[in-house]
Amino acid sequence: MSTHTVFSATVLVVSSLYTLMQMKVSFLITIALAAATFSSFQDEALVSVRGVVRDAEDAAIAEATLVLVPEEDGRIRAAGSDENGFFQMPDVETGQYVLWIAVEGFEVQKRRLVSNQDTQLEPMEIVLERASGSEASLVPSSEADRFNEATIQLQAGKPALALEIFQSFLDTYPYLVRVHYNVGLCKVELADGARFVGKWEKAEELELAAQEHFRVVLERYPRFTGALEATASCLIRLGRMAEAAEALAEVLEIEPEDPQLWYNYGEVRIYLGDLPGAAEAFKRTIMLDNGFADAYAKLGAVFMNQGNYNQAIELFEKFLRLDPESNMAPYTKELLQECNELLRKQQDNSNPGAGLLQEAGPWEFPVWDSAPTSSSTSSSNFMSTAMTM
Repeated sequence: MSTHTVFSATVLVVSSLYTLMQMKVSFLITIALAAATFSSFQDEALVSVRGVVRDAEDAAIAEATLVLVPEEDGRIRAAGSDENGFFQMPDVETGQYVLWIAVEGFEVQKRRLVSNQDTQLEPMEIVLERASGSEASLVPSSEADRFNEATIQLQAGKPALALEIFQSFLDTYPYLVRVHYNVGLCKVELADGARFVGKWEKAEELELAAQEHFRVVLERYPRFTGALEATASCLIRLGRMAEAAEALAEVLEIEPEDPQLWYNYGEVRIYLGDLPGAAEAFKRTIMLDNGFADAYAKLGAVFMNQGNYNQAIELFEKFLRLDPESNMAPYTKELLQECNELLRKQQDNSNPGAGLLQEAGPWEFPVWDSAPTSSSTSSSNFMSTAMTM
């Protein structure tokens, strides 16, 4: 089971804020045309979908969720409206779509959109009608038990069963963007299972599909760290380390005090060949958690590579004191012995450090693990409800 958080529906059940009643979906038939456009890009079959969401009193609606679902194959797109009610989805592929607009307290609306390179739609303004009573909630309360069942199945290591339920939620309520996160987690778990039995192509297919679900979440909620971490994890598994580093850097801007994230970032910097960047990340890990044993070993290996043998020896010894039973311990002992030998040669040499690495032959950075991982226990703080948008 991944350490990424599975959204729990428990809060949804007990919270009066999310007392879920019968959902009413109405088609948006009358549109006040004023502020949204499809603007075609030259040389590419892409359009930009943008507009303004307002209520019947002409007040801007912030935090509305807009989801563009293709009627056939294609990418789902998502966006949120800002404080002025403005939203934008750039670089949308041409085709036929259903645009869903939803926000708590208003009736859910949807509109069919057709675009091609020659399409020039009139600007439009989306007007939402306020809802009350049973019409104010977005999902029936009866769905909570079914959602909880999916959560339990995923936690029990049955991602295929969980995926079937979560996917049905998206089919029925396409505007519940955060459910894409749960679907993505299911596919990551299934990818792990495929990889375990040697089905590498299937594993890659599932990882790519999971990444698409996390992308949808991040289009709507760019600072959702759980989805950013999960994206980084998928990118690492796919060998796209530079992109993984960018995703982790975004998480660190939001969660700069998380030692596990700094450690993950340091590992990715190693794979990119950026040893100074890796060293800084491992130092930050240790500053935040001086008992983080693995960070000492990795930082020691970086210093050893840079010829800082005294510091490397101290770090290797520290690691072995903290976690002598670690599966990294045997190889770390070998590095410690090698580092002591290099230090003796350096001290005996009249020109300290000169030619030592050439003398010792090519030195490769040690690899304890098959690949860095991107998971953090702190992701449990990122969400409090399951079936909100």
